[in-house]
Amino acid sequence: MQKRIIPTLLLRDFDFVKSFSFKDYMYLGDPLNIIKILNEKFIDELVILNISKGNCSNFDFLSDIYSEAFVPISYGGALNDLDTIEKLLSLGIERVVLNAEKFFQQNFISESVKCFGSSTICAKIDVGSTYRHSILITQLSERIVWCADQGVSEIIIQSTDRDGSRLGLDRELLKVANRHKDEISIVLSGGLGDLSELTDPIWSELGGVSASSLFSFAPGSTSVLINNPGVDYSEVDHEQCMP
Repeated sequence: MQKRIIPTLLLRDFDFVKSFSFKDYMYLGDPLNIIKILNEKFIDELVILNISKGNCSNFDFLSDIYSEAFVPISYGGALNDLDTIEKLLSLGIERVVLNAEKFFQQNFISESVKCFGSSTICAKIDVGSTYRHSILITQLSERIVWCADQGVSEIIIQSTDRDGSRLGLDRELLKVANRHKDEISIVLSGGLGDLSELTDPIWSELGGVSASSLFSFAPGSTSVLINNPGVDYSEVDHEQCMP
């Protein structure tokens, strides 16, 4: 079965941007236009993470984004209460993403699962040294177990140090993730530069891989080119894919 490769986009002040090690940000373009392009590129799902200052969700704007998308959307950022999650789901958002470290030793994630269902809640664990909610790799196994105990459907594990590097996925994170492959689905993120990397069977136990640069830039450069490297367009039945 082909590995899930999920494009992830960062939303900041009504624009999509690309981060590098969670520090520097590059403008990608207008969100509605990028969503339209991704529709044409036949992506299967999409993760949108809101990093806007003030942690505020503009529901009218998010409704416009969702109305343009023909695929399931997972949305994270600015999520601190059940009412906000309920509003997002009412817009048609498929799933919400909650930062595990932000809510560690709290019951908000488990409450969200109880209220909205396991399939609706995804946890995110950031590993590295460049983000205030990131953890050390030595803490990762404990956090995976904790997230699974909260009842979430899936965990996205992000290497903050490899973010935007395109140097390859972090194999040390994979080793830890694979210890828990029978407990919960895990998506690895940070550093993927080429789809050929995923032909190695060591990645076969992952639930999927999340990527940003791969979908945002032309190969080998930082020239913005919204694309889907996972689709062979010669084999696509365009008539069947029309909305």
